Amino acid sequence: RIKSACEKAKIALSNSTKTNIDIDNIIGAYSYIIECIISRITNEYKQRQLYRDFILYDIINDIFLNKGAGHMYLVVRIYDALNKYLPNDFHFLHQYAKCYLRYSYSKKSDKETAELLAFAMEKISLAYQRVAVEYEVAKNDYLKISMDHIVFTKAVIGCKICSTNKYREEQSLKFAIDSLRDALQLDTNYNDYLNDYRDSDVLVQFVKDLSGTYSNSINSLTDNIHKDYFSEIFALMMNKVTKK
Repeated sequence: RIKSACEKAKIALSNSTKTNIDIDNIIGAYSYIIECIISRITNEYKQRQLYRDFILYDIINDIFLNKGAGHMYLVVRIYDALNKYLPNDFHFLHQYAKCYLRYSYSKKSDKETAELLAFAMEKISLAYQRVAVEYEVAKNDYLKISMDHIVFTKAVIGCKICSTNKYREEQSLKFAIDSLRDALQLDTNYNDYLNDYRDSDVLVQFVKDLSGTYSNSINSLTDNIHKDYFSEIFALMMNKVTKK
């Protein structure tokens, strides 16, 4: 039954991408797939295995952003709709945060960008909380890798928030420095750094800004530890750039 339901929904999705974009039809098909899986499969691990590919940002993006002539708003709407079914799934929450982060890249207004990033930060923080709880219980490699990737995304969001507010908010700056330092110390995240130029550009710009134009934001920090952390980050980033 689930296979049949998924096939019907896939046909609806395929038809929508081949002709005019029908947002409600696409969202309905996606929602139907996820609802069928979680309502008919009781084992949480099997649920995740079945719906994993349906919620991956890169897959949804490839389907609709490229073939759908730039319909990023549609991708956002899909994630907004799926949140009803997967509000506590760390994997979904991570993808949801990535969606809003990437959506923020398309905005020219600092105010709108800041609002999207705040939402992304809310979701990535919740994703980290959820996966950390599961990791404390299971301690398996899959959860550790997932947690490391979430740390990386959180660092990108934190750095983008700082660049958007022109490094004026000390607490946001300290948070970004802490997050980026954590992310760069994890070998798991090297591929994340290489694989998406937009995310890596955010991190590089963060370091360049604070080493140059906005160096006063570092110099005026009220504690020395974050100044030292930034020096560590600079060295780590230079190492990444050299490898790249």
